[in-house]
Amino acid sequence: MKVVFLAPGFQFPPRQGAAIRNFYWLQALAERVQVWLVAPDLSFDELRASGLPVKAATGPAPRRSAVDRLVDLLTRRADLAGRLWSPVLAAELYRVLHTDPPDLVHIGGLEMAPYLPVITRGAPGVRVALDEYNAEYRLQWSAFQAERNPLGALYSQVQFRRLRAFEAETLRRVDLTWAVSEADRAALKELVPDARVELLPNSVDPEYYAFEPLGRREAAFVFVGTLAYRPNRDAVGWLVRRVLPEVRRAAPEAELWLVGRGTEALAGTPGVRAWGEVADERPILRQAAAMVVPMRMGGGTRFKVLVALALGLPVVATPLGIEGLKLDPGREVLVAPDEEGLAAELIRLLKDRELAARLAVAGRRLVETCYDRRRVMIRAVDLYLELAGRG
Repeated sequence: MKVVFLAPGFQFPPRQGAAIRNFYWLQALAERVQVWLVAPDLSFDELRASGLPVKAATGPAPRRSAVDRLVDLLTRRADLAGRLWSPVLAAELYRVLHTDPPDLVHIGGLEMAPYLPVITRGAPGVRVALDEYNAEYRLQWSAFQAERNPLGALYSQVQFRRLRAFEAETLRRVDLTWAVSEADRAALKELVPDARVELLPNSVDPEYYAFEPLGRREAAFVFVGTLAYRPNRDAVGWLVRRVLPEVRRAAPEAELWLVGRGTEALAGTPGVRAWGEVADERPILRQAAAMVVPMRMGGGTRFKVLVALALGLPVVATPLGIEGLKLDPGREVLVAPDEEGLAAELIRLLKDRELAARLAVAGRRLVETCYDRRRVMIRAVDLYLELAGRG
C-alpha cells in the first residue's frame, strides 16, 4: 500500500504540536506501508536525521503579500485557505500522484485542503483523509468570544463565518476526517452530519518524554508555545499582566519561564525568563516546578499538557487548557478559571511538594494508559488499510 502524506511542513526534532503529530503519523505509517512525504520548505538533512524511511518531495513555501491578503478580503476567502498554497508545491504533488499513484492521500491540516483539486486531477478516485488539528471554525469562535481588542474580535467573527463554509465544503470532499477531541468531533459533525469523522487523540512517546521524579526544582512555572500562534500570545499576555504579579506577591522568588519562538521579545520583563525557541525543551521542563497552560481561546487539545504529564511535571491550567483530555482535576491536574485561581494553585504547588509529587505520578500513569502514541497510532493505520481495501 502507498500513502501520500501532504503536510504543512516537516520538523526534526519536532517541537510544535502539528509537527509532533505528523512525525508520529509518519513513524506509524512507514512501519507498515510505503510513504511519500510532500511538504513545503522540507529540509532533506532533517528528514535524513529523522531516520524515517520515506520518499519526499518539496517546494518553496509561499510568501504571502499584502495583495494576497487583499484578494482574501475581496473574494471572501478564509485567510487560512490561501496561507500555504504554492503553485510549485502543487506541481510537485501532481508529479508524485501521477507517476506513483497512491492508495490513499493524507492531508495534514485544513490549511492544506486547497490542494484537493490537485489530488483529484493527479489520482482520480483515490481515497482522501483529512487530519484536523483543530475544528478551525470553532477555534475562531472561541477567539471572538475571548478577544478584548475590537479589531481582533471583528477579524475572528469574519473568519468564523468563512471558515465554517470552507471547513464544511472540505469535509464533504474527503472520505474520512480525524478529530483530536470529542468536542472537535461534535463540532465537525454539526457542520456535515453525514461526514465520517473519527477520533484520534493527540499522543506522546513515553520513552522520549521519560518520567523523572520531581526532586528539587526551581521556583519557576513554565509556558511552552510559539507566540506566532494567537491563542498563545493571548495566554502569555494574560500570564504576565495578571497572574505573575499575584504569584510574586506571595512568592517573590517565583519566575515565569517562556519557551518558544517569539518569547525572547519578553526578555527583561520582571520575573520572566525568556528562553526563545529551543531544540529540546525537556532539560528546561525538568528544572521547573510546574507547567502553566492558561488558554482562553483555541481548540483541539494541547501537546504541551501531555508532554508535561509524561515527564512528571505538574500542570496548572484553565478549563480550556485541558479541554479534550481525560483528566481528573485535583488528581492529575489543577484547574482554575481565572487569574486569582491560577495564581493560588501555582502558589499551592510551590509550597506543597507532596501534592506536586502525587500529581506527577498520576499524570504519568494517565499518559501511559491513554496517550501512548504507539497504542493510539496502531488503530489509525489499521483504519487506513481498511479504507484503502488492504485490511
